Amino acid sequence: MKKLITIVLLLFSASVVASGVPNELGIDGFVNLPIKSLKAIEKNGVIYYVSERGRYIIQGQMIDVWHKKPLDTLKEIKYSANHIKLDVMGMPIDQLNTITIPGGPKKVVAFVDPKCKNCKKFIEEAELKSSRYTFKIIVVPALGEDSNRLAKKLFCAKDKTKALYLLKEQRLDELVAKENCDTKLYDKTLFLAEMLKIRAVPYFFSPTGRTVAGMKDDFWDWLEYE
Repeated sequence: MKKLITIVLLLFSASVVASGVPNELGIDGFVNLPIKSLKAIEKNGVIYYVSERGRYIIQGQMIDVWHKKPLDTLKEIKYSANHIKLDVMGMPIDQLNTITIPGGPKKVVAFVDPKCKNCKKFIEEAELKSSRYTFKIIVVPALGEDSNRLAKKLFCAKDKTKALYLLKEQRLDELVAKENCDTKLYDKTLFLAEMLKIRAVPYFFSPTGRTVAGMKDDFWDWLEYE
């Protein structure tokens, strides 16, 4: 299982897609299928996977590579389709371009952009909810090149003591960068955002792994849903 997971993650990394499948993965070849979505259907106790136009039917065990487990029932498949647990994926959240609002036992992960006004609103409200939640705020450049400059400036900052305040006030330009900054983990932050298809911010992962883009009126209630 571990070897399969490693192969699949490498196969879908940006570098592999760009350069082809390296021989060391032990893959003889691969083909991109014209499938945009799959439906899981159960009949007579057997689960089939049907492509959106009904052209392909796949039979066999499905494995959730991100969650590192086989999916044997429709209930498990439905749960997998509606949850992403970053901790189970093994992502080093605290090593990425992350600011933490420490607090309660329930963890919320939020992807934000340095220039996003709604992200500022979220941070202001999150600070008032820290008795119940711990917030992991991952800063990514969702809104363009200037956002990338600011996000990288945060990552490379010599002193991050006031990072949360400066992010909230959209004043990351005031941070002073280290002379030598290894950006490997910044690049990993960008890779994670791309893998998760973060296109709109703020983007949230609830304590149970449910996801949503934007703060709806019932956002704080939504965090409590399973």
